[in-house]
Amino acid sequence: MISGFIGILTNSALAYVFSMQPNWYLVLAAGMVGGFFFRHKRWAFPAVGAGVGLGWLVYIWRQDAWLMLNQVAEIITGSKEQGVLIAGIVVGIGIIMGALGGSVGCGLRQLATGKTPQ
Repeated sequence: MISGFIGILTNSALAYVFSMQPNWYLVLAAGMVGGFFFRHKRWAFPAVGAGVGLGWLVYIWRQDAWLMLNQVAEIITGSKEQGVLIAGIVVGIGIIMGALGGSVGCGLRQLATGKTPQ
């Protein structure tokens, strides 16, 4: 239980740090590190995905990116104040990538320890 909580916190922090880099796809590595704290993939998949989504949401909020997201949404949809839609798509992609990384990290833990949960 406590290792899963530590995994989510570590994963969120790494996802936040990696989102500042031009190589934002390093979030897969953050997912792997977060997933390594879990023994069961059924818990690693949603928890690590939520951790990456939380990290990216905090990054969007802290960088005050709403103006840019509103401008992108206005270019795409033609109407103003649709930046929340773009932010939701970005965070959704982060959740998917984090969940994938979490599954891989949990699988690496199972391979390293030689134990698969029943």
